[in-house]
Amino acid sequence: MEKKQFEKAYKMVNLLVGGAFEKQPSETLTTAKLLFIGNRLVINDKIEVTNNGYSINRIAVPQGFVQLLLGDKQHEAWRLFFKIKKTPLHFTAREMIFNIAVNKGLAAAERIMTLVKLHAPNGQTRFYAEAKYGLCNLSRHALIDESAFTLTDGIKAVTFKTSFGLPDLNLPLNVYASSQLCPLLIDGARWNIIRDQTSEFLAFAADVMATFEHAMNETVQAVIDKFFTDRQQSKKILEKANDKKAMRGEENDLYRRILNNEIIETKTGFFLWRWPYVFYVARTGEAYVFDHKSEAKRHAIMRAVKNGKMSTKMRQCTANFPGEQIIRDVCKKLAEKAPELAPIILP
Repeated sequence: MEKKQFEKAYKMVNLLVGGAFEKQPSETLTTAKLLFIGNRLVINDKIEVTNNGYSINRIAVPQGFVQLLLGDKQHEAWRLFFKIKKTPLHFTAREMIFNIAVNKGLAAAERIMTLVKLHAPNGQTRFYAEAKYGLCNLSRHALIDESAFTLTDGIKAVTFKTSFGLPDLNLPLNVYASSQLCPLLIDGARWNIIRDQTSEFLAFAADVMATFEHAMNETVQAVIDKFFTDRQQSKKILEKANDKKAMRGEENDLYRRILNNEIIETKTGFFLWRWPYVFYVARTGEAYVFDHKSEAKRHAIMRAVKNGKMSTKMRQCTANFPGEQIIRDVCKKLAEKAPELAPIILP
């Protein structure tokens, strides 16, 4: 690399990441392949440098570890990086291991990775401990929450508080998945059932947490508690809730399409948006406004589009409502699909 190119790379790296290389970087940077794309620098076709820091394959990497990747032990550093990349890890745990490599050496980080791989769920539902103050504070407060446990298969993860302590189980720390805290307290009887039906319970609890994500804690507690008292009823409640959630998703998607100026055509007419109303124009020429509150409006539009059931709360358009100019705008938009209707609906 020419001296000018090296100086440009050196200045750019320091500029973008706030002085990562306070001292002259390793000589390996002088032989590195550099590619400049706008305000982004790519080193050796792998390491991206932006004003947000360093990343490799979309994995954030601390600047100290980048120096290892460009230094005398780059072979060992890259080997560790790919081990970390291939292991499903919580992003905070990944950052911790990178920092261990920087501060305590690559060998120390390799030892941690050996333990991490040993206890990894690998798709099987397993019990784990949780850091009392969260993984991000583990270096300052190396304490395990002895009244909590986490179930995870590496993808789904739910944490539960117990009415009793779990200090004797010596559970491995959950560094694999971000978990949600379930509001239902686990007592001894529930604990025994969970141990016998671990995978089924995690699947159910994770599904409930996702389906009732905006519900009150009391609702989530009641539904999950049904798993222990009436399994069949618990499944029916969850199925019904999932159906409602799917319907809400369809309603929101349809409403979003209309607000994005898409004209929805059905057998009986057209649905379109002109601020501040959603209009329905029948093929017979009558025009109506959906005069509902937000959630009821979405439901009424979905019923009308899907089943042809028109709401009784729709308000027919006249010269006085919503106004002649608005109706003319509706006609202009509708002309894209049905120009023959414009003369009919004009007041």
